[in-house]
Amino acid sequence: MLVRKRNEAEGLLKIVSRDMDDAEYALLLERPLGWSLDGDDLLEAAGNAVTSKSKLGDKLGERSLAVIEFVNDHPDGVTIAEVAEAVGLSPKDATTYLHLNYQSGYIERLKRGIYGPIRKLRVSRPPEEEDS
Repeated sequence: MLVRKRNEAEGLLKIVSRDMDDAEYALLLERPLGWSLDGDDLLEAAGNAVTSKSKLGDKLGERSLAVIEFVNDHPDGVTIAEVAEAVGLSPKDATTYLHLNYQSGYIERLKRGIYGPIRKLRVSRPPEEEDS
């Protein structure tokens, strides 16, 4: 489903599937060509979807956006302490923002205490057939 405000060139593509994880990607309308990803690849477009969602009606505060943007800039993951220092939060507040944004689906928990950008596109390949 494509969501956008009327007369806006920015949109959000929401994908719901039984075969893969749900995903959201930021899109840009480039006339006369049509829609293109807002980013160099799907991972970047998924990160940009967070910003697009806030423009489309989801009300994210400045601190949440700062936390999400910092996490999205570090694909290998970040610790609570790194987020606290970068965004200017106490470790307790950083933990709260990371947890809430993880529960809201804006970031992923890579492992305990490590958060990273959303990597929602997971397509499994069929096993390769052996030549007989």
